[in-house]
Amino acid sequence: PQAVEMRSKLIDYIGTASGLATLLDIRRTAEYDPGEGVQQLLNSSEYKTLLQADPRVEYLSCSSVVEKVLASDTMKSASHLLEDILDVLPVLLYQGQFDGQDGVASNNAWISNLDWEYSRDFSQLEGDLWFVNDTPAGWNRSVSTLTQVMIRNAGHMVPTDQPQATQQLFDTWIENVLQPTPQAKGNQVQQSEVYGVEVL
Repeated sequence: PQAVEMRSKLIDYIGTASGLATLLDIRRTAEYDPGEGVQQLLNSSEYKTLLQADPRVEYLSCSSVVEKVLASDTMKSASHLLEDILDVLPVLLYQGQFDGQDGVASNNAWISNLDWEYSRDFSQLEGDLWFVNDTPAGWNRSVSTLTQVMIRNAGHMVPTDQPQATQQLFDTWIENVLQPTPQAKGNQVQQSEVYGVEVL
């Protein structure tokens, strides 16, 4: 589709004009996993056995076949679906600080346009710092069922760049979603409760 083609051209232009190795992390001098180490690992017979994966299936980090199948959906907004989901389920959105393609600014743009009961409250929140081992790990903000987190010193592949912070983020968010604190059982979820981490 034309929209997908134009998007790709724009991303390529920005990458070329800026001289960046990848927009997914503006600090990098090479793309993520340039040697395709993850792909090699997951295609090894040892790991296929450990994962009980079909030995005939080859894992690809990026598949042109999948990309082609999904191309028609790439430029279609799904924000209206999130509006319905937020009425019934908690949602966690997280971005790396140095993700130049899908980072905080671009996410804030569409989040601020959600047709959702708490959109105004959410947009007005500045967020709170959160810490891992007494070190600032980013900021978070949360209202009702929506939580957004920015992970400090990370690009698009947040778990690769900040594994410890990511693990704590997932563990504490899931734990509080499954076992909400008394204050979080109502509509207004407090930011410090979402993570179980110290806030400034």
